[in-house]
Amino acid sequence: MGFALSGSLLSVPIHFSTHFSGIGCAEQAVSLVAEAYRSCAFAEKSETALSRSSPSLKCVSCCEINVACQKVLAGQAEHVFMDIEAAFPTIQVQATDSLEKKWKAVRAALAPQSLRRCATHFLCRQPLISLDVSGSPCQPWSRAGRGKGMADSRSLLLLMWAALMLQLKPAIAVHENVVGFDTSVLQDWDVRE
Repeated sequence: MGFALSGSLLSVPIHFSTHFSGIGCAEQAVSLVAEAYRSCAFAEKSETALSRSSPSLKCVSCCEINVACQKVLAGQAEHVFMDIEAAFPTIQVQATDSLEKKWKAVRAALAPQSLRRCATHFLCRQPLISLDVSGSPCQPWSRAGRGKGMADSRSLLLLMWAALMLQLKPAIAVHENVVGFDTSVLQDWDVRE
């Protein structure tokens, strides 16, 4: 079975970010995709294929609270932001607040593109991105985490990620989570007030 990669799709530089990055699974996956693209272009040996440069897939930033993971990520990304909550310095919510009230609080607390703590450079601004690949904590939706959904305090991190994506405006934002994740939570964030 063969497949074709669109030269125009992968001919522009793709700067991407990740949040809740862990040990860098998304970063590694992107590296493997880039390597597969190079191998495919070389195997085709056509002048068109060989003249296509390898897509510029570059992880410009990731965000992870775990210090051990930050050390692993330091070699995979230009910037390693230390905590997504740092982008929301004035957040004030109660666990019992409604989803709408939490969303309003998150949107109000999101700082403008300000400096954030970076494990690599100390203080940095979030670079421009065209892609974000993230998976917020899964416990609120997993059976192991008791499946509380948006009633779980950790689900606030999902709202923070959604607000940050609206601010950063990547062309594509990919959110990965567990079976049972309520995808309706991510619908129409840009129109909720």
